[in-house]
Amino acid sequence: RDNYGQLSGLGAQQAQHLSQYWSSQQRALDAIYTGNLQRQQQSARIFCQQLKAGTNQAPIPIIE
Repeated sequence: RDNYGQLSGLGAQQAQHLSQYWSSQQRALDAIYTGNLQRQQQSARIFCQQLKAGTNQAPIPIIE
């Protein structure tokens, strides 16, 4: 796969759906950890952006 490191459109949708679900649970997150692959970091950014848009609160992803 040439684009293995890139997040797919489906992956972006999944990150958005997960964020919407998490927002609906009305629970706070203390931290979000992500791997060092670009697609993992892209997923975390999408999740946090969506979460912040819905709740005005989102931790900054920590790269491990």
